[in-house]
Amino acid sequence: MMIWMAHPRLDRRGGAENLLLVLSRGLRERGHEVAIATLRFSASAWPEGAWSGIRIEKLGRAVDRVVPRRFRSRFRARRLGAFVRGADVAIAHNFPAALWVSRCARPAGPTRRVWYCHEPSERLHGRAVFPRLVAAGEAGADAYPWSDRAFVRRLEHLDTLRPRETALDRRLDRAAVQSLDAVLANSAFTAAAVERVYGRTARSCPPGVAPPWQPDDDAVSSASPYVAWVTNPRVAKNAHGFFEALRLARAEAPDLVVRALGLDDALRTKARTLGIEDALVALEAVDDPDYASLLAGARFVANVPIEEPFGLVPVDAMAQGRAVLASSCGGPSESVVDGETGVLVDPLDPNAIAREMVALWKDPERCAALGRAGRERYEREFTPERLLDRFEAALAEIAG
Repeated sequence: MMIWMAHPRLDRRGGAENLLLVLSRGLRERGHEVAIATLRFSASAWPEGAWSGIRIEKLGRAVDRVVPRRFRSRFRARRLGAFVRGADVAIAHNFPAALWVSRCARPAGPTRRVWYCHEPSERLHGRAVFPRLVAAGEAGADAYPWSDRAFVRRLEHLDTLRPRETALDRRLDRAAVQSLDAVLANSAFTAAAVERVYGRTARSCPPGVAPPWQPDDDAVSSASPYVAWVTNPRVAKNAHGFFEALRLARAEAPDLVVRALGLDDALRTKARTLGIEDALVALEAVDDPDYASLLAGARFVANVPIEEPFGLVPVDAMAQGRAVLASSCGGPSESVVDGETGVLVDPLDPNAIAREMVALWKDPERCAALGRAGRERYEREFTPERLLDRFEAALAEIAG
């Protein structure tokens, strides 16, 4: 099968970009011809040889800057169309790739046009994408006093995002998605968001992650017990909720320590204000082997975002054989099995997070058992091979 995949930029790495690489390499190894179309690509953003053997074409041109916004996607779609002629499938990833793919081939032509949805664009579709976060903002600051009005401010910001450009892009995006032959989604949660935003059905096709890096055994075995927490400053990652939970948990377990990855200066200042800085070891950015060591050395891994579309951290943790304290909503609630591979909690209830954090901290044998079950679940469901099996099956059905 000849497969083209379109993604806006590959000059930086994130979850969607890493998944694109896993798909591209895996499909190629299975005998498919794979090529990538993007606006930006930088080899320096990737491990040496990561994209070796995979054709990459850039769709951007200097003249695009002077082209009116409403026509820009058409020009890029024409360029993509010249590449995909004769292909079996063209697959869009993040916005605005669906705009290009929707117009790159005739609706009745031989090339099937597909969108793999990591999440509908929150910038375009606002309140419809993450309704629980919206509800938290609408509830007001008094409903979540520990949040420092973060939910309220986020909702205010969301409602004022570039209204004129957003309205145009929203119309183009909806029309593009409606015209595609199929939509795949990274989780049932994301598939439900596609239904809300676009009124069409999406097929769930969860990602897989690469086999875990071998951690530094000496560093893992010599480390004192700790909880690993991977976050970032985005409101949806729920750092404020976790901070409040940690403050409560330390009253019951004074020896509890968290190694945190992803804290910016503002969050570190917040931790000092709450008096929990002695419970936190804030880490700088780490490479893949050090990230593996962080997870593998933990008693358990905490990941409690609000409405995460899929969430790679719980799967990374299970791949390392670690128990996971995860959100009971969004993608983590689909990858983590409550009571079997981890514990699910309401991310907007710091008391519940604290209670389960303390229970896991005080029961290392239970953590070990949950971690072993998590590793087995990873091998059954979330390896690159399982992703490729699901993806190939979906493409075969779409291509007819």
